[in-house]
Amino acid sequence: MLFDFFDPEADLLEGLSTHKNSTRPEFKNGANASKYIASSALQKALRRKSVAQAMQAAQMLKQIDEPYLFRRLKCCALEDCGPAALDVVAQVLWVGNKQDWMSKHGGSDLVLSYLIHRLCNSKGCRATDDLLYCVSKHPLYAHQRQSFAKLPAQELMEAFHDPSLDWVEKTLLLCYLCGTRYRNDDLVLKKGNPDLVLQLCCDMGAPPFVCDTLKLSKSYEFYISLLPAWMMLEQSKTVEVINDAREPSVMINGWASESYDRHTREGKRAFRILLQRCETIREFLQKHCPDADPVNLVGWGAFIVEGQCLNNRLVYNGSETLRELAAQAWLHSGGMEREAQEEFIALMDDHKEELHHARASI
Repeated sequence: MLFDFFDPEADLLEGLSTHKNSTRPEFKNGANASKYIASSALQKALRRKSVAQAMQAAQMLKQIDEPYLFRRLKCCALEDCGPAALDVVAQVLWVGNKQDWMSKHGGSDLVLSYLIHRLCNSKGCRATDDLLYCVSKHPLYAHQRQSFAKLPAQELMEAFHDPSLDWVEKTLLLCYLCGTRYRNDDLVLKKGNPDLVLQLCCDMGAPPFVCDTLKLSKSYEFYISLLPAWMMLEQSKTVEVINDAREPSVMINGWASESYDRHTREGKRAFRILLQRCETIREFLQKHCPDADPVNLVGWGAFIVEGQCLNNRLVYNGSETLRELAAQAWLHSGGMEREAQEEFIALMDDHKEELHHARASI
């Protein structure tokens, strides 16, 4: 535990008082983008801790839709920092929709620059997202998705303390405690009460900064997984920091190649081109997943080998196992059985250059 309590507004004021918005992005090489390319580029740059690329993407997104930009920053903070930097997460969540406050304290450009510098200088952890996808998609938890749905709220809260349950199972308990309107159709429809998660957090004696950050994240799906993700890290006996992005990003039309991902129209077009050009990947998917959408699977493969790369990522007890489970859940959701997944990921890694060329061709 690095601190016992923080005040997001006071911390913001202190940080802004010394921060200089010296980063003035230049849109080089004719860089232009749709809302979703800019959004994807922002998140990928934040993951790789590239201030210049993040500022360029943020400024373009600000020109397109400023309120969306600050909503997107909240998701980035919760998804890619989470328990590794709760003080930073709290600042992003607190100020994100306070346009009048920003206007009184230097303007949104200064606040944006400050937040991006903080996010790029923070430690990273993707446990909040990994936990949620394992909860809803991993076949290992199919039985629990049915059986936990039958438990009343009190039993869900009591079961959270069961030491025999893993962190995915504990997150699943919180999904049903909140109510499944917070997630998707893979879970049994169940009414719940999000306030019970806060009550559970307080009853456990969690530090004020955890409870306060949880309150700020209440309208986001990562609200469900933030508490177990923090507990998982807090209880770890060993923690180290690694860099996932071993190579610099390949730039295409002024944006990092990984920005053209499965959530963008351009990314999907590039994946189709890769399938046309790369016989090895195409034939592998036809053999192992004949009924699946190959474009979707290539999108997940690209995300696993490059899109989720997170510099200054915390590695601790159970984090790598959770990361592997999440990758299995992503590919399983696309229709790929476990036996084929490792070979497919290796194929995608081997053909990254061809993926870059496919993106450049659009």
